[in-house]
Amino acid sequence: MEAPEKYHTGWRRFFSSWIDGLLLGVLAWPVYAIVGDATNESIWVEEPMNILYLTSLTYFFGATLGKKLLGLAVVDAQSERRITLVQSLLRESGLIVFFGLQLVWHFANPGGSKGEFLGTVIGWGTFIWFALEMLTMLFHEKRRALHDLIAGTVVINAAYSRKSIEAQSFS
Repeated sequence: MEAPEKYHTGWRRFFSSWIDGLLLGVLAWPVYAIVGDATNESIWVEEPMNILYLTSLTYFFGATLGKKLLGLAVVDAQSERRITLVQSLLRESGLIVFFGLQLVWHFANPGGSKGEFLGTVIGWGTFIWFALEMLTMLFHEKRRALHDLIAGTVVINAAYSRKSIEAQSFS
């Protein structure tokens, strides 16, 4: 079944992720300059910064900067109204879980000489998560990705939600 135009967001979602990634890369650059590399030590700032960016912008503004620029909005799947803070956090549950696993790996592998198995598990887990995200988005009638299903959200063309989101308060 073909998704209504309201839910035709796939390519714009993809490119909005690139925009957000570029922006986060620019924001992380000072961290790399201070820490000296983009590997072990930067995880302490970069990943929490990603989670904070994604959850706070989606909660307060209904979309990240990338989604806003490309005319997308994140709304509650049932009411198509503003999402809650819990929903915003649930949307990033995969990122939060993999960040937690990276922290475990970091502590299990302080010198970089051991912990290969856990590193492999994290790598494969990330790949499988990404594949499930893409598959659910491609085959769901409203183009909801796995994180949308977990959080009870949907990404729509912003033109369809502007009036209902603007009419709501931050209560």
